[in-house]
Amino acid sequence: MSTIEISYVPRSAASRLAPARLAASRSAVSRSPMSGSAMAGSSSGSDSFASKAAKIVGYFITLAAVLVLAALAGLALGESNPGALPEESVRTYVVQPGDSLWSIAQKADSSATQSATIERIRTLNSLASDHLQVGQSLVIPVE
Repeated sequence: MSTIEISYVPRSAASRLAPARLAASRSAVSRSPMSGSAMAGSSSGSDSFASKAAKIVGYFITLAAVLVLAALAGLALGESNPGALPEESVRTYVVQPGDSLWSIAQKADSSATQSATIERIRTLNSLASDHLQVGQSLVIPVE
C-alpha cells in the first residue's frame, strides 16, 4: 500500500509562489523503491510533528495501561494473600451504668488475657483514659 503526502497551499499563497519553485515542490515527492510508499523530498529522516505527537500519546497510553494493570494485580494479590491475618471479629457494645473496661473485657473475649483485651478495646476506640460514659458506644473484640 502506498501513501502520498499532500500539502495544502491556499490559492492566494500559490499564486505568489514562483512557477519554478512550485514545480520544484511538486517534483520533490518521489517513490521509495524499497517500501513502495511516497516519501517527501526531505532527506533528514526526521518524523513530522504529528508523527512525534502520536508516538508520545502512544507512550502515555501504554504507561497508563501498565499502571492500571499493576494496580489491579496488587489488589488481586492483597485479597488472596494466604499469609494475611484474618480480620478481627468485633461488635459494638453500649456502656451501661457500673461498667468498666475490666468488666467489658470479661464479657468481650475470654481467649485473651484481660489486660490484652483492655488494650485492644483502648486501641479500637482510641481511648486516652479508662473513663467511660454511660451510653457510650465501644467497639469490642469477640471470640
